[in-house]
Amino acid sequence: MPTISRPNLLLILCQGVSAQDLLHFPEATSALSSLAETGQSFDCTLPDPRSGPMRATMMTGRWPLSHGLWADGAALPLREELVSQQLAAAGYDCGLVGASHLAPVAGWRTEARRDDDGFRVWNWAHDPAHRSRQNAYIAALKAHHPEIHDQLFAKSGNPDEAAPDPALVAALAALPEEFGFNRWVSDSSLAFINTPRPAHQPWFLVAGFQVVGAHNAATLADLNAGVARLVAALPPALHDDTLILLTTDIATGEARTAADLSVPFIVNWPGHLPATTAKNASPVDIAPTLCAAAGLTLRARHQGRSLFGAQAAQAHDDITTLRDGTHDHLTRANTAISVDGYRLILDHTNRQTALYDLRHDPDERSNLAGDPAHADRIETMTDRLLSALVAREDLSQPRLGGF
Repeated sequence: MPTISRPNLLLILCQGVSAQDLLHFPEATSALSSLAETGQSFDCTLPDPRSGPMRATMMTGRWPLSHGLWADGAALPLREELVSQQLAAAGYDCGLVGASHLAPVAGWRTEARRDDDGFRVWNWAHDPAHRSRQNAYIAALKAHHPEIHDQLFAKSGNPDEAAPDPALVAALAALPEEFGFNRWVSDSSLAFINTPRPAHQPWFLVAGFQVVGAHNAATLADLNAGVARLVAALPPALHDDTLILLTTDIATGEARTAADLSVPFIVNWPGHLPATTAKNASPVDIAPTLCAAAGLTLRARHQGRSLFGAQAAQAHDDITTLRDGTHDHLTRANTAISVDGYRLILDHTNRQTALYDLRHDPDERSNLAGDPAHADRIETMTDRLLSALVAREDLSQPRLGGF
C-alpha cells in the first residue's frame, strides 16, 4: 500500500520506440512489455511526429495549435505553464534527465532553459552526440571515462552541420552498455530518486531514454536495459508509491503511415490504478493525468483529460499534422484522421485527398480517394476532421461580458 498521500511520478520517455517494436522485438523490449502487463496500456497515435511539438504537448496538456511550438527549432512561448511548474508549486521535487525539446538546439547550442520550469535537477543532454558544452552525458564521460571521451570527441566538428557525424553516432551505439547513454540516464535518474528529502515529499522525474544509432534489435535492447535498470532499482515500498507513465515523443520510420505514428502509452502503478473506461490516450493527456494523480485541480487551459476519472471516456480522435520539406524548411502541411480502420489525409497546399484502408493496406500504398464507392466515407471523415480541429481551439480565456 502507498506510504505517502501523493504518489511519486515517473515519466519515462523512450525516444525511437514504436508500438510495433513491442510486438516485433519482444526480447529487446521486455522491460517495456513487463510494465504493460502489470499496468494499463492504451492505444496512442502522435498528433505530430516531431519531438518539439510533442514534448510541449506532454508538458502543457495542450495541443500544438494552442501552445505554439509548432515545429522542431521553435521555442515554447513563456506564457505556457509546464506540468513541472504545477507540481513544484504543490511541493513536488522535480527533475529531468535527458532531452527537453522545448527550445532550439541547432548548431550544438545549449537548449535555453526557462527560469521558472520547476525543475530542481536539470541533467540536460539533447542526445549523446550533441556537442553542447552543457551536455551532461558528454560531461560525465569526460569526468569519469576521459579515455573514451577523448577517443569519441577527438575532433571539434562543424557546428553548422544539421546532423551529427554518422561515424560518431555508430561509435556511441557500439559502446559497452556501462558507458552508454541509456546507462547514464538510468544512473542519473536513480541518483535523483535516491536524493534525501523531507519525510513524505513526493518527486516528479522525466527520464529520457533514446534509441542510439540505427533502429534495430540491438539498439532497442540497449534502451530496454536502461529502463529495466531504473525500474528494477525501485524497492517494493518505493514502487508502491510511484506512478510510472511510459511513452515516446517522436515518431519512428518516415513518420508517414499510421503505424509510424503509433507509440506505446503505458501507465503502471500495480494495485492502485483506478478503473478506467479509456481505450486510447494521447500525449495531451499526460499533464492532466499527472496533476490528477497528485490531487491537483486541472487547469482550464488543459485540453487533455485525466485518464482516470469522469473525463476518461471522452476519447480523442486520432488526428495528426504532417509537414513536408527539409529539416530546416517545412513547406507543406497535411492533416490526417483515422476512423474505423480507414485513414484520410488532406493536403492543404495542393488540395489533394488520400484515403487508405489500414486493415488491408497498412503501408498506405493504394489511394482509394478516387473510388466513387468511398465518396460518402471521405465526406464524413472530412467533416469529423474539421470538427475535431475546431474543438482544439483554445477557449480557456474567460469571457467577461457580451462585448
